[in-house]
Amino acid sequence: MRYHIGVDGQQYEVEIADGDQGARVKVDHQEVGVDLKLVNAPSLYSLLVSDHSHELLVEEREWGYAVFIDTELYEVRVQTDRALRLERVKERGGAPSAGETLIKAPMPGMVVAVEVEPGAVVARGKGLVILEAMKMENEIRAPRAGTVKRIAVTAGQTVSNSDVLVVIE
Repeated sequence: MRYHIGVDGQQYEVEIADGDQGARVKVDHQEVGVDLKLVNAPSLYSLLVSDHSHELLVEEREWGYAVFIDTELYEVRVQTDRALRLERVKERGGAPSAGETLIKAPMPGMVVAVEVEPGAVVARGKGLVILEAMKMENEIRAPRAGTVKRIAVTAGQTVSNSDVLVVIE
């Protein structure tokens, strides 16, 4: 399994694989001798890296982990390949430009209006559906350009969180 780890602003790619004599660990494509043992649940570990022993105290935080190695504090964020790709898509401003995109209700509510028809060509940001939730009208917009393949709702219909509203391809 491959992870992307940010430590105090530095980025590392860490790959962990099963080997004949335990786990194999590569950091930025270089194999590293590592042995990690839980000493006291849930957060105290003994870490052996290339014949150097360290004591780790790991605390989960909202943004990642606070890791105390010996007496030094490190802010650590761990992401899988998939999570990193999803974050990059968000940073670019939306979904990939190929294939089907399901536009889903971001909250439960009632469909007030459908602003497009099947076959319509839409630009990114074009209004698709007006959804009323908590006495407020919310315009659900196209996350990318494409053609409306299917409309799954009608005006007056009540929808739940994550119900499909429109399909764009």
